[in-house]
Amino acid sequence: MDSAIYLKFIFALGFVILLLLGLAFLARKYGLMAKITLKRKKSATQRLHITEILPIDAKRRLLLLRKDDKEYLIMLGLEKDLLLDGNLEIPSHILKEEETEIQTAKALFKGKEI
Repeated sequence: MDSAIYLKFIFALGFVILLLLGLAFLARKYGLMAKITLKRKKSATQRLHITEILPIDAKRRLLLLRKDDKEYLIMLGLEKDLLLDGNLEIPSHILKEEETEIQTAKALFKGKEI
């Protein structure tokens, strides 16, 4: 009787481990991992931002990267990364929103050392 309980435990543990591995594989395949990393707060002093990540297939992703006032479209792959467009202008309404955020942050921290 004791061996039957141990056998059930081992099968249940194996099933749970396989289930977790399957969910991790699906999350990675459909790009859910990348979306989780984009949820960080943006600091007013950061110059480099990941704007968007779009999975093309299991091996390649498109990355929209932003540095200062320019955006860069990059294709990431297993063997090689490729800069598709490096001279994209940022839409003016996004720049206006961020300028107001920066001014608000400066007003809040005026006179305080960070």
